[in-house]
Amino acid sequence: MILKNLYYSIIFSLKEFLKFFVMDVLAGQHLKNKLAKRFFLKNLGKDVVLLRGVRWFHGANVFISNNVFVNMECYFDDKAKIEIGKGTWLGQYCKFITATHDKETMEETAKPIAVGNYCWIGANVTVLPGVKIGDFSVIGGGSVVVKDIPGYSIAAGNPAVVIKKREVKTPYKVAPGIYVSDFKTLP
Repeated sequence: MILKNLYYSIIFSLKEFLKFFVMDVLAGQHLKNKLAKRFFLKNLGKDVVLLRGVRWFHGANVFISNNVFVNMECYFDDKAKIEIGKGTWLGQYCKFITATHDKETMEETAKPIAVGNYCWIGANVTVLPGVKIGDFSVIGGGSVVVKDIPGYSIAAGNPAVVIKKREVKTPYKVAPGIYVSDFKTLP
């Protein structure tokens, strides 16, 4: 029993060291993405930028689409599915928490989180279990998102509330030098 526990402890430590090495030491984004996809984040899209300190609980339940920017120190508590839509930008220190507890029994449960396409999630935002954020929405920095945010909205606060609707005009600037001109054929 002691040897079995020691074995699992060593394996866990090696995995954590590999996670640290891949996410915090490697500088090349292409190599970082390749290793992250191979060992941890099986559902990682193309042209994703993962900065230093990005962490997750399992990794298998994180679904990151193409052209997503994940700023430093973001955390994915993926005890349920977390989907990040294409072209979305996440500010530093964002947290996506899927785990919650039953009030009566304190039994842990989890609810999925979905972030739409071309959203902008500001720095230090916390998204709580079961929340869906619609396409082209903006969440202000420091917000705590406790309920669904409809598409084309600007929301902020604790708890986050919709401040106003967002008008998106073509061509839509997704990133420096990258524009989308027809929303029906978004990449």
